[in-house]
Amino acid sequence: MDQVTGIETTGPRRVVGRRAVVTGASRGIGAGIAERLAAEGASVAIVARTAEPGGKLVGSLRDTAARIAAAGGGTVATVVADLTDPDDRARIVPEATAALGGPIDILVNNAAAAIYEPLATISLRRRRLMFEANVHAPLDLAQAVIPAMVEAGEGWIVNITSRAARHWVGPPFGLGITGTTIAEYGASKAALDRIGNGLGAELLDHGIRVNSIAPRAAVMSEGAEALVGGRVDPDKIESLEHMVEAVVALCCCAREVTGRTTISHDVLAETDLAVRSLDARSLMQTTSASSARSIDEELSDVERSLERLFRLSMGRRTLSRQSVAVGASVSRAGYAVLRTLDDQSPLSMGELASRTHMDPAVAARQVGVLEEDGLVRRSAHGGDGRVRIIERTDNGADVYRRIVAMRTDFMSRVLADWSPPERRRLAEVVDRLVDDLQHQPFVSEEELDG
Repeated sequence: MDQVTGIETTGPRRVVGRRAVVTGASRGIGAGIAERLAAEGASVAIVARTAEPGGKLVGSLRDTAARIAAAGGGTVATVVADLTDPDDRARIVPEATAALGGPIDILVNNAAAAIYEPLATISLRRRRLMFEANVHAPLDLAQAVIPAMVEAGEGWIVNITSRAARHWVGPPFGLGITGTTIAEYGASKAALDRIGNGLGAELLDHGIRVNSIAPRAAVMSEGAEALVGGRVDPDKIESLEHMVEAVVALCCCAREVTGRTTISHDVLAETDLAVRSLDARSLMQTTSASSARSIDEELSDVERSLERLFRLSMGRRTLSRQSVAVGASVSRAGYAVLRTLDDQSPLSMGELASRTHMDPAVAARQVGVLEEDGLVRRSAHGGDGRVRIIERTDNGADVYRRIVAMRTDFMSRVLADWSPPERRRLAEVVDRLVDDLQHQPFVSEEELDG
């Protein structure tokens, strides 16, 4: 077991004797998860609408069951059901429990309805269909398995989500190949993420782990091919086995691994899991979705991400809201002045400019603005009347404390869903970036001389 994350890494038979339900298992990610769970010793009930081959898309429950049997898997039961129909999905857990000979230990909510249409025109019927499949069905199935899991004192519920649930930051907005047509689908997945997080907290004391996981990049299942086939760059595609490996890790994780919304890459990076084939018998030679990209492309992504971060954290809208919250208008440079004076007040203008890394004229302007607002004051140095020193007023100290409290509360909410290893890794990466920026001149001496 990984000592940091609490996720089981020993295998490849981690779920022997457990009973699992996997929805959307006629093809794609769901079929892969079902095959891998069976290969690792679970009895599996596979659920989908397509029972027999010959449908609109390649794949059926019969096909998945045949692959499990051919690979030497154990008991497999098929449950044909329409997850958008409340009455139909109410049969799933009772039928699976009967067919597998006991209560369900693992539930994987993989089935989803993905309809891509502009928000201005998408119909109510289609919106309801997506929320039935992507929100209400997973919660209904979770409610159906929870009583037996509570009685057993453990259980695993994994929701397959999507990075479409994330908000776009802009303008400009990086919409990707699907544009805003993916927003309604993303909204349903965002709701699923929130429910998963809430269930994880609610069921913590019962030993029931509830997590949501999305692919890091596009997994080109039959459904994905139908929606975006031919439009996804090869370097933005993730293998089915890569995603399945991460999902199965969450199907046997420790009690404290719960309430997360994560991505496949992060789970595998935390646990250092090797990616195996769906029958768990061989290691896959896989590469990350970004490994084939050039260094220029990767650096461009880093620069773009940092620009978005700075725009979001220090944009006019953010500063305006901050001003209202703390009762004073303080710019980014003004905040730097108040922070420096908090640590080392009072200071001369030269010392202040040096310690805030500002041009002296810029520092003087910021002090003037803060002085007008009653947040700092200038006075003659006790030992040399020609030297003016700057110190914070009581009001300035109060405003600074309120800004710090507001930012701390904000970041606490932002990072609430991040695991401790993720937060530590973020701090380490940011610290390294800052250190490297401080020691690397923006323009080299040779360029200046040239």
